[in-house]
Amino acid sequence: MAFVTEDNLSDLAVKRWATAHSPRLAELMTALVRHLHAYAREVRLTEEEWAAAVEWLTATGRISDDKRQEFILASDVLGLSTLVVQLNHRFSAKATPATVLGPFHIDGSPTAGFGADMSDGVPGTPVFITGRVLDLDGTHLPDVVLDVWQADADGAYEAQLPEIDEARLRALYRTRADGRAHRAGQRNRGEVRARTGRR
Repeated sequence: MAFVTEDNLSDLAVKRWATAHSPRLAELMTALVRHLHAYAREVRLTEEEWAAAVEWLTATGRISDDKRQEFILASDVLGLSTLVVQLNHRFSAKATPATVLGPFHIDGSPTAGFGADMSDGVPGTPVFITGRVLDLDGTHLPDVVLDVWQADADGAYEAQLPEIDEARLRALYRTRADGRAHRAGQRNRGEVRARTGRR
């Protein structure tokens, strides 16, 4: 039986994953192993750095729950979320680029009328936002659903506030026949509360 060495380890790990139950999983995992091993070699990863990364991932998992998915935020700060969206949704150069659904999106927002205030009594400075939705030829698009959510004046999203059990600063708006949408909310101080594991 051959010993596992630095020279043969990557090949052995790739070989194990090559027999995964689906060809796509095999492709994903063998590529991941190759790139992870290449990264560790490139930066000469120390045991302490590896342990710190494991601790960070563990902490990220611990603070995730059904309303707050911190691994998505970790993916966001690494730029991976945006890359995956853009790889899978390529549009004309004239179109608004695809972007990630976040941060802290929650499904099932209530429907709000044109110009309705989604802050619903939450303290803060009012803000009014208006715009139009157009196709690539500049034609107005009626009845488009805009799923809108925002942080409060302190930079916190509903998903970050476990004491909140109803929709807060989020709503669904529809464009009118002229493609226009108008909504009211509140201005925050410019900082958004974002924590992934620990710094």
